[in-house]
Amino acid sequence: MNGELVSVNCHKHENAVTENRDSICNKNDIGEGQMLLDLNPCMSIVLSSELKPIKCNATAIDYFGYQSNDDLLSNFLPDLFKSIPAFQPDASPTIAFNTRIEYVVEYGRHDFDMEIVLHEKRVPLRFMLRKVETNNTYVIICFMLDTQALKEAKNELLRNDLLMRQVNRAATRLLAAEPKEFDTAIKKTLKSLAQGVNASQMAILKNFENDESSGCRVLYQCDFKGSSFFINGNGSEYTINYARVSDWHETFLANKAVNASAESLVILGREEYFPRGTKIYMMIPVFLQKNFWGVIFVAKSADDHIFTKSEERAIQSGGIISVTAILRNQVNQNLIAAHEAAKASEKAKSEFLSRMSHEIRTPLNAILGMTAISQKLENIGQIKGNLQKVEIASVQLLSLINDVLDMSKIEAGKLEVMHLPFDFMRMLQKVIEIQKILMEEKNQNFSLSCDKLFNRYMITDELRLSQVLINLIGNAIKFTAAGGKVAIAVDYFETENTGKYILCVAVQDNGIGITQEQQMQLFRSFEQADGGITRRFGGSGLGLAICKNIVELLGGNIRVESRKGEGATFIFEIPFVWGDLINCQENIELQRQLGKYFWQDKWILLAEDIEINREIALALLEDTKIQVTCAKNGAEALALFSQNPDRYSLILMDIQMPIMDGLEASRRIRSLDVERAKTIPIIAMTANAFSDDIQHCLDAGMMGHISKPIDEDIFINKIAAYL
Repeated sequence: MNGELVSVNCHKHENAVTENRDSICNKNDIGEGQMLLDLNPCMSIVLSSELKPIKCNATAIDYFGYQSNDDLLSNFLPDLFKSIPAFQPDASPTIAFNTRIEYVVEYGRHDFDMEIVLHEKRVPLRFMLRKVETNNTYVIICFMLDTQALKEAKNELLRNDLLMRQVNRAATRLLAAEPKEFDTAIKKTLKSLAQGVNASQMAILKNFENDESSGCRVLYQCDFKGSSFFINGNGSEYTINYARVSDWHETFLANKAVNASAESLVILGREEYFPRGTKIYMMIPVFLQKNFWGVIFVAKSADDHIFTKSEERAIQSGGIISVTAILRNQVNQNLIAAHEAAKASEKAKSEFLSRMSHEIRTPLNAILGMTAISQKLENIGQIKGNLQKVEIASVQLLSLINDVLDMSKIEAGKLEVMHLPFDFMRMLQKVIEIQKILMEEKNQNFSLSCDKLFNRYMITDELRLSQVLINLIGNAIKFTAAGGKVAIAVDYFETENTGKYILCVAVQDNGIGITQEQQMQLFRSFEQADGGITRRFGGSGLGLAICKNIVELLGGNIRVESRKGEGATFIFEIPFVWGDLINCQENIELQRQLGKYFWQDKWILLAEDIEINREIALALLEDTKIQVTCAKNGAEALALFSQNPDRYSLILMDIQMPIMDGLEASRRIRSLDVERAKTIPIIAMTANAFSDDIQHCLDAGMMGHISKPIDEDIFINKIAAYL
């Protein structure tokens, strides 16, 4: 392509020679012949057969620097011979000009390229010599063309071609790069592009904007000259602050490049933005979907020529390809991370299900085993002992089920808290009493530290707070060896006279401890710090995740302080406010204890389809002397109430029953045209324990809700509230 350009230009001038040579030689009017020479764009000189210049054009006079026509005709050939160097740029010996003339005389034409020294500089010339015969003699017309511009254009085209090839190779390399090889590929690409424009450094900077500042920060860089890339900062820490270079920023936003010498920047105090020794720099903005994304930076340290437009276009093309590849790689990395996270989650859940299978079967085995053994015994003492073991196993099993249910609520975003007043110290004492049996079995030392007086009701969620305490104290007992220590420290403080307080509880043990690495995943769902812990200590792996979610839902935080083999301290803080003063009249509380209610003159309608559940309810109510009528489904309950609505003081209604469920039965009862049907308390007694389930019960006309398995105190006190 480049050779063709030179050939076309030379042939164009050769055509001019062919068209004008006869006129130049044959016209008797010298003036007209001179005019034809002057119209020729080439330097033109006519030599006689004796090889003496007889004509020339003004172009030749100006180019070679002569004062006049006669000056050139007198001195051209001697000066030309002196200006021809012995060797040409390709190191070949220069063929004597006389030899060239002899060739033309013999063959009629001769074209050749040769450099001469003109004004102390070597310049390339294309010589086009033609022999023209006329009137039994001949002349030699010498046309000369300076090919320096053509050579530079050719070299520029070659450089552009090389740059575009490098850009294409960069695109291919980056598109084929695997995520783990991407950093190496992008740096090789930057190095290749930088070398293509004779630059010593190249970088990609990402635009950023936040409330504090705005600028661009280095993502990738390439420095292959061995110098420090930036005077201040290194790599990702390096930032160009737009507040200091607002003119640059405005240029970027206008989608224009900054391309200049670095000398002037010392005066402006911006030299720290460039590599040491920078002479020329260029910053090209990159826009993606019409949004300013960042900057491509290149710098020269060994060349002081401003970057050309073609170099700018090549760097811009390569930069856009690189930025696109960076974004694609980020997407790939995110996909890989998401895939790995999904795999880890599936593995964790699979291990969790395996643990749960073991954890559920263990108390079930105790329940079934102790029940079977007790059926064969006649000794009441032994039977009671077995029943206590059955109760402990049942509580353990219920705790596991509650953990799973709470975790499902958390993942569905449906875990709710209720801020109501309660006696914190009484709640804490109940929690400790629950755990004392396990402490005594392991002969552990326990201490409670509480220096401040809790003489008012605390307002937060008592149930959720007790759940956190049970989990943390239970873990401390579990992971502490026999004879070890478990300690609880309780404190509270006011937050800057706001009337709001922070409860701080620390549960400490001297058990197995937790490494820093294990602490990273300690509060994650379905995971435990060490898979071997499950085999050694048991547990579902949900307790701490539930604790973290509850504490955060209550507006607090939880953390752990521990070292391997040195025990652990779990600390949580939650906000609360004070309620009323605590009424310490013990007789009021005693009135509410189980067995203190007597309702021998009242009737309850119990709707329950499972026989054993009916037996449990009847046994729990036995000491109250209340009269109970049982129904096996909702339809029976509706019929019994319709027959004698004034008999019953309360209805206990299961939800899931055959023929007619409890929700439909409640709606039918409320729709009866009987005054008592509108006011009789209906309490749900069901295993459906989610907040949505409770709301469905209320919507159907029920007034309260008791969850299964039934807690004896809650069961009796709930009935007492309505009777």
